[in-house]
Amino acid sequence: MLGTAQEFKKRFENPIIRGRDADATKEHQELGEQKLQEMA
Repeated sequence: MLGTAQEFKKRFENPIIRGRDADATKEHQELGEQKLQEMA
């Protein structure tokens, strides 16, 4: 389901981290939240 470590980083970890950055755009914040919901 989550794939390899590299696939996980690309699909989930990077967007979530980017979305939580203090300078994140609204788009990045929404994408990060969406990825968190996919994992739940």
